[in-house]
Amino acid sequence: MRISINKDIEEEYKDQFMRGFSMQEVGWIALAFAAVAVVAVLLAFAGLRIDVAVYAAIPFCVPVIYIGFRKHYGMTQMEYWKAVHYEKATRELTCEEELPCEPAPVFSMTKKKQKEGA
Repeated sequence: MRISINKDIEEEYKDQFMRGFSMQEVGWIALAFAAVAVVAVLLAFAGLRIDVAVYAAIPFCVPVIYIGFRKHYGMTQMEYWKAVHYEKATRELTCEEELPCEPAPVFSMTKKKQKEGA
């Protein structure tokens, strides 16, 4: 007997914007192309041929692509950096916890007997 189980929707059907990339990934790709274009134009003005300038600009786009596509523990690079920063910021607590001097009363559903004469 074969029982079909539904697929995990978030893993199987990811949000696709363009050719399988999410909108965030497309944004990082566009940013990498912009970095290559800016550096290539600057190097072309310095006297290099445009093809050499483009090849020289590629190392500037690699970190942008890495930041956009690398996943750490299921988080994007930016989310991971925010989590690490939050963990470092909250490493030491600023308050001091004190134990109560007397034991806390135990909760009970029965009524206490009142003292006679009170």
